[in-house]
Amino acid sequence: MRLRYPILFFSISVLLAGVWLVPAYAQAPNLQLQSVTIDDSGGNNNGTIDPNECVNLTITLINNGASSATGVTGTLVSNTTGVTVIQSTSAYPDIPATGTGANVTPYQVSIDATFVCGTAIDLTLNVTSNEGTFQIAVSLQAGLTPASTFSATGPVPVPDNDPNGATLAIPVSGLTGTVAKVTADIYLTQTWDGDFDISLIGPNSASIDLSSDNGGDGDNYGTDCPTTDGNDTIFDDAAATPITAGSAPFVGTFSPEVPLSTFNGIDPNGTWTLKVVDDFLDEIGNIECWSINIQTISCTDGGGICLACTYADNFNDGVLTFVVVKPNVTEASGFLNLTPAGRKAIATSDPVFAGCSTCTITTTMQFSGGVGAKGWLLTHRIDKNNQIEIIFKQDTGKVIVREKFGGQVKQKVKASFAITPNTNYQVQASYDGTTYTLKIDGATIITMTPTASLSPGIFGYQSKNQTTLVDDVCVN
Repeated sequence: MRLRYPILFFSISVLLAGVWLVPAYAQAPNLQLQSVTIDDSGGNNNGTIDPNECVNLTITLINNGASSATGVTGTLVSNTTGVTVIQSTSAYPDIPATGTGANVTPYQVSIDATFVCGTAIDLTLNVTSNEGTFQIAVSLQAGLTPASTFSATGPVPVPDNDPNGATLAIPVSGLTGTVAKVTADIYLTQTWDGDFDISLIGPNSASIDLSSDNGGDGDNYGTDCPTTDGNDTIFDDAAATPITAGSAPFVGTFSPEVPLSTFNGIDPNGTWTLKVVDDFLDEIGNIECWSINIQTISCTDGGGICLACTYADNFNDGVLTFVVVKPNVTEASGFLNLTPAGRKAIATSDPVFAGCSTCTITTTMQFSGGVGAKGWLLTHRIDKNNQIEIIFKQDTGKVIVREKFGGQVKQKVKASFAITPNTNYQVQASYDGTTYTLKIDGATIITMTPTASLSPGIFGYQSKNQTTLVDDVCVN
């Protein structure tokens, strides 16, 4: 007989003068990594980190402690050669116990052109708060694509006590690169789970054991179809609980008996097959449905590394440094807010920005919209009669680039672009000495050749019949 002795942990509190004194460690916040969101809209906009690319990271923290974390600030550091953190610091909102919070200013990371596809990117987020400090590891991978999911539905009967078993195949096509990670979600019905041996066969004919003879007389793996709803059996190498330690109906995430990483490096395209064998008499069951989730390593050129800003403002300090040409323009809550007191509100970057000619202005804008509403990004501005105007017209779904010189419109170029009210858009205007280019969320919308070389000028914003909010700006 094997005896198990539980390990007990005690949190000691002291009753003093009628008040319970709880140790400080029991009340402290505990900040940990929740998730990382990659924004490469300023690069090739394919959702992955690629060589020769500039990406923004949103790193969300979760507070697993017993009290709020206040005054939170994060500093991101690269531990990987070829990866440079450009925007390294950001404030966080106060994060209550069990709550989450994301960096207010995106972290910006630059990936060298010679960075090898598939290489791990190791970062450290050093977090300070009024209650203490935290060091959080952040691990990413160049070229790791978002998961693609493929599914199949039965039912397929599993023959009783037959080594040939039953199979349900999923054809996979259209993926590029090689396998980096595989997970599988299954739903099987059976009145004696211990009879089932479950394996996954890859398109290279390699077979791995997911689960064999587990679950005893329990019923089923998972609860229903489809298997993408989160209440079935998920096999994932990263799971903390092995399938051998689970119990029927095995709802949740479990590590398989043989690692799914066996498939790493193979071509993901082809037929993936779930095979189930019933190795004992009497009870029978079905393969009801299953899904496979595949991430691959596939890199394309990112379009260019990050350039350090010669001028930047995230509008977080609440100090308005722009010149208000027409009210009302305020800076609060992390935005430059242009809400016209009359027909228009206008703000320009003088005197904090001296101006530029061949440069790129990247900024985030959103518009409240409405009939007759317009929002402007003004670049290469000498005065109102000499500037480039980018005009957003929400009600007509148009964006216009207009060149003004000597008070006259020299040319204008229009493009259709649907604008959703109160939605952030990354707007990038650049001039290389020959061509003026407008990109929105990483996609080129308009190119124009000015009638004359653009002189150095400042930039600004304008709003009519709506509120225009500006979240950040970088000039390089």
